[in-house]
Amino acid sequence: DLHSYANEKGIKIIGDMPMYVSASSCDVWADPEYFTVNENGEIEKEAGVPPDYFSKEGQLWGNPLYNWDKIKEDNYSWWLKRLKRAI
Repeated sequence: DLHSYANEKGIKIIGDMPMYVSASSCDVWADPEYFTVNENGEIEKEAGVPPDYFSKEGQLWGNPLYNWDKIKEDNYSWWLKRLKRAI
């Protein structure tokens, strides 16, 4: 019912979408300026979580963080293209 109501109002509901991409992904290869990688594609800042109840050491996930300053500078075009592909 909610999905039908949203569609009637012109709202599209999409499913879960992974937030991070792999450092070896085509996204990072094609647009490295949007990620925290160096000129060799190596991660400079990595996604993860600090120590908590589940992991005393914390976790590093192997995903580069986004370069939000560059993404904002480009009016979020990378994210808009990504979302359009997902719909």
